[in-house]
Amino acid sequence: MKKMIRPLGALALLALVCSDPAGSAAAAREALNQWAGQVVPSLLPFLVALPALTCEEAKALFGRAAGGVMRLVGCPALLAPAWFTALLSGSPAGAAALAACAGGAGSGALLRCAVLASGASPAFLLGALGAGMLGSAQAGWQLIGAQALAALSTALLMRRLPDAPRAAVAAPPPPPREAAMPGAMRALMMIGGYMALFAVIAARLGALLGEAWTSPLQMALELGGGCRAAAGLPLLWPEKLALTAAVASLGGASVTAQSLTFLRPLGVKAGAYVFWKLVESGLCALWALLMAAYLPALDLRAAPADLPAALLCVAVMALGAAAAKRRVSAWRGA
Repeated sequence: MKKMIRPLGALALLALVCSDPAGSAAAAREALNQWAGQVVPSLLPFLVALPALTCEEAKALFGRAAGGVMRLVGCPALLAPAWFTALLSGSPAGAAALAACAGGAGSGALLRCAVLASGASPAFLLGALGAGMLGSAQAGWQLIGAQALAALSTALLMRRLPDAPRAAVAAPPPPPREAAMPGAMRALMMIGGYMALFAVIAARLGALLGEAWTSPLQMALELGGGCRAAAGLPLLWPEKLALTAAVASLGGASVTAQSLTFLRPLGVKAGAYVFWKLVESGLCALWALLMAAYLPALDLRAAPADLPAALLCVAVMALGAAAAKRRVSAWRGA
């Protein structure tokens, strides 16, 4: 039966597309417009810089800077460039960086770092989601805090996962040397394809199942459309913030599939990755709910929503690494 899943899924997709070719084309066109207008400008610089961010010199530099945090969550310091890249640009750039610097890391460490190096980018949380969809720069800052706390909490929960010996985990063959720009454009084309595919699926299933299913499908399948649907629901503010935090943390099936394109060659199991991403998404919603309930007086509206995300994330990483470097020995011995 498992052998029939892929051909039957392909036939079902073609049936959805052929049921309304014009509607499918319109959904794909909208997704590709979003890809060209938002994703490419924001993600291209990170993908072009990826070879430099994951080279041996970068592994040594970031390993020294964030080695304490990586050891705290049970990951080798050589994976620090993946976490650093994810802090700046989110998914799937974090997964691409992990694939480039994985080396001989064990299976448990790779899974932990794959979850840690995921999520929405700070620029998206502050600008598009916080200041744009939710109409509050303060909400964007709270979403960044909730996502950071959820990633750390999930990684700590995963810390005791069994880690296969490095020799038992087949390291992926080194990719052929490729210039930075062609490699970045190839990754961007893959991301655009997934965005168009899941936009068509969401649109056609919503049309077939009815209007009541439109928002849940968007939240389950897409990042941008899902966050927009969550932000537009008539909910109380704490519940709305928690729901949008969960949707942004998960990223929908589209972002998950993009990340797994880089992670599956490393031996990361899709089921395990999706399970822990769901756990992280739930924790992100919980942290956002707590922030909305207990920090109402924390008014960050004066902070500009367009504060350069790179400076913010570098500062957060430096503070976290310094604090963890002092305390990691005591925590590990407890």
